[in-house]
Amino acid sequence: MQAEILVRRADGSSERKSLTDGVYEVGRESGDIILSDPNVSNGHARLSVASGEVMVTDNQSTNGTFDFSGQRISGPYVISRDRGVRLGNSSIQMAPATAPNRGGTQVMQAFPEPSVDARASAPTVVASAAVPTPTTAGASSAKRPGTVLKVPDATPGLLLVDGRQVNFALEGVWRVAGVPKAGMSVDVELDATGGLLAITASDPSAMVREQGQKVVVLAQSGLSLAIERMGKVPFITASVLLLAWFFIPALSLGPVLSFTFWDLSNVNLWAPFELMQGKASFGLLGLVGLVAVLAPFAQLSKPK
Repeated sequence: MQAEILVRRADGSSERKSLTDGVYEVGRESGDIILSDPNVSNGHARLSVASGEVMVTDNQSTNGTFDFSGQRISGPYVISRDRGVRLGNSSIQMAPATAPNRGGTQVMQAFPEPSVDARASAPTVVASAAVPTPTTAGASSAKRPGTVLKVPDATPGLLLVDGRQVNFALEGVWRVAGVPKAGMSVDVELDATGGLLAITASDPSAMVREQGQKVVVLAQSGLSLAIERMGKVPFITASVLLLAWFFIPALSLGPVLSFTFWDLSNVNLWAPFELMQGKASFGLLGLVGLVAVLAPFAQLSKPK
């Protein structure tokens, strides 16, 4: 029984191969499956084919072999149509059953456009090559804010985009002045199927506006929740008391010295004049007063 795999190379080309039972070596310039990928080692991995099932094993390569979620595989890994492996900037997975020319090998100069069913079930494959994955006519790319988690070195870099990790290389997609740094904020451009097209510099002003909007929305929601829980009148009353406790003078001694309720609640009764010398002791009495002022905000029901 033959197994048909789809090999996607770093230069953007794809090849469909039919394999009989046996073991096949995968390498950069030598082996049964040649990827011509500078990030792939000679003798990088091997494919074991038996009864139509294909199992991938990494040959302790320098850059490693990863599944489509970005996890490095450490043992035999069975591939299918919707779960494959990535070697450098290339990938191998089982070929779609509906593809034409099932009897042999078909070489294509670009990634095949997935069908509707395949697009719904297939995982995201990161294309870090110089030739990006083409999209359906009329499909528009989408930009998402991202963060550099890992800088590319001997292994691909990692981006955090929409809560998921995406592998990337510099060639063909990095369009930011300077080198990537861990923690750097970038804009990630994705195609209609989630493939990586470009990494560009983030707009600082847009990020500030977005963060500001989030803070405002969070503050408004918190304020609305507090008013709803406490009631408008108790909330306003408690807020005024809280401001008065810390900022409104409760006692004035001449034009210079004035003390708030917070200052007076911390007077050392054994040495009251220390307050005038700035030696107030913020102790238990002040803590009790502070708890009394904050207590209405901690009510689980409307406070009286």
